[in-house]
Amino acid sequence: ALRKDMFFIASYTLSRSTRTGASGIPIPAAVDRTHVVHIAILYEFNKHWRGGVRHVFYSGFPAEEAGTDRPPSPNPQRTRPFYRLDFRVSRRWNVGKTGYIGLVFDIMNATLSKEVFDVTCKEGICQPRSLGPITVPGIAIEGGF
Repeated sequence: ALRKDMFFIASYTLSRSTRTGASGIPIPAAVDRTHVVHIAILYEFNKHWRGGVRHVFYSGFPAEEAGTDRPPSPNPQRTRPFYRLDFRVSRRWNVGKTGYIGLVFDIMNATLSKEVFDVTCKEGICQPRSLGPITVPGIAIEGGF
């Protein structure tokens, strides 16, 4: 908690996924995303209302080099990074002395970001293939005691 009414979380992952190419040199695997960052903040407006935002970022994966005359590189070009913003608003009602029931409204990928999921190479020219934008609104009921 940053304050009594504000909560914050941040995480960063630095990772590497490699494979050995035909030449015996380690190269990044097709699923390698070196940097992954999550940042979220939740604010309690009053006793019953809360709102929050979450940012998700991950670096691009290695672009395929199939269909080119170049041997695999230990530092290949990568697809563009992906990011998105998610929003949440919730309202809680007290039930008894310690219980509550709440209504939550979420929207995932409110920025309408497209994600590159594949790279297709033909005759030495590589084109990224994107998916989306996929935006998911949600409504949930939560409770506790």
